[in-house]
Amino acid sequence: MALWDYCERSAQWIFGTGDRNADKILRALRHTKSGMTKTEIRVEVFDRHSSSAEIDEALRLLHGLNMVRCQTQTTGGARLQRWWFSVEAAK
Repeated sequence: MALWDYCERSAQWIFGTGDRNADKILRALRHTKSGMTKTEIRVEVFDRHSSSAEIDEALRLLHGLNMVRCQTQTTGGARLQRWWFSVEAAK
């Protein structure tokens, strides 16, 4: 089972998830050390041409595959989610 998991993660690492939006987000997160908020993803990755629902769906997929991680930060107003590429996905 561990071998199968390793093969599956390796294939996703090489070929992506198969979801165009998720793969674009993953590429962007791989190249940033400070992580990105959903707003930053929408503006910097999709140039505001993707809906919040599409981004949420892609992030759920990536999170479910353990390819990204999320940290919620409390601000003076709404809570802020920051997303990072998961180093565990590279192993």
